[in-house]
Amino acid sequence: MSKIKKCLMAVVIALGLMPVSMASAAGNLSVSTGSLSMTTGGSASFTVTANNAAGRVDISSSNAGVARVSVSSSFLDNSSVSVTVTAVAAGSATITVRATDMTTYDDENLTGTARTVSINVSAPAPAQPAQPAQPAQPSTPAAATKPRATTQPKTTETPAVAAESEAVEVPSTAEEENAIEEVLDELLKEEEPLGEAITTGETNNIDVWMIVAIVEAVLLVISNAIWLLLAFKSKKATKPVATPQEIETPQI
Repeated sequence: MSKIKKCLMAVVIALGLMPVSMASAAGNLSVSTGSLSMTTGGSASFTVTANNAAGRVDISSSNAGVARVSVSSSFLDNSSVSVTVTAVAAGSATITVRATDMTTYDDENLTGTARTVSINVSAPAPAQPAQPAQPAQPSTPAAATKPRATTQPKTTETPAVAAESEAVEVPSTAEEENAIEEVLDELLKEEEPLGEAITTGETNNIDVWMIVAIVEAVLLVISNAIWLLLAFKSKKATKPVATPQEIETPQI
């Protein structure tokens, strides 16, 4: 028994003295995606990671007119960096991530290692035309109320008035003079026998002066009557006739 125990103890001591090598993960350079699709004016991001490695990486676009990157270079030490790609115009481009002076923790050289991301940029879809607004439904008109009957004032008919005045026959001046002369001639004819009788002395029994006075009075009355008749006719002829506008409609 003692010999067996001694042998086991020797094996354990030997194993403990042997060098133990621990395996570690291999270092590398990686990107989070291999392709991105965008529309013009849009943007997208991806991540660059150095796993168990340290060094610088350079990031570039094959067509800056289609896609641009936000980061052109970065130093990584077992870390990562986010890169934003902006779509400039429709087309395609390739984003290249290349290790520059990078080694792993196992002293493996990663310089020159590259990773790529394909970019596809499309034009934005045309905007859909706005749908025309539905016309508003016409409102139902309210029932018209029946107007109350109003009593119209009675109007009196205005008699039509002749626009033209009645023609009045007025004797002309010549006719008036002729009429007066005829009356005077008649009076003179009646006065001639009386004058002859006075001159011949045939009026013995007649008061001559009385007869003369009576004749003169008769002549005065006749002349005044003729003058009044002519004046009345002249006033009647010149009297204005009312027009339809001057006749007032009686108030109701």
